[in-house]
Amino acid sequence: MKCYGLSAGDIRKNIEKITVAVYGLGKMGLPLACVFADRGFNVIGVDINKNIVEKINSGENTVKEEEGLDELVRKVVKNKKLKAVLNSVEASKISDIHVIIVPTLLNKNKKPDLNIVKNLMEDISKGLEKGDIVI
Repeated sequence: MKCYGLSAGDIRKNIEKITVAVYGLGKMGLPLACVFADRGFNVIGVDINKNIVEKINSGENTVKEEEGLDELVRKVVKNKKLKAVLNSVEASKISDIHVIIVPTLLNKNKKPDLNIVKNLMEDISKGLEKGDIVI
């Protein structure tokens, strides 16, 4: 369900019809994905690390320093509200809201290296539709 232009009330009424993709399942992305899932959204978490994807899909928390996240990961995976995947293009095709939370590293000149973000945006653009929201 495309969310752009919907009221907050309409979003709340249709929350289970909305799919959120969270790109980057690190120490900020995984907790965010779990909160979306716990609120009722269908969430696709995308990461480039196969080991992380497999652990999350088995209900294992990969961000140990976040209190309460162990239980939340188990809960949302068990309830089929969170699924982790490797393929950002496929995730973008079936999602309505796209949250980008990948690292921006510094290059050797101490300037931001935006290649990770640019490459991800190129992938996401292959699945975007009118009405999608990108954050």
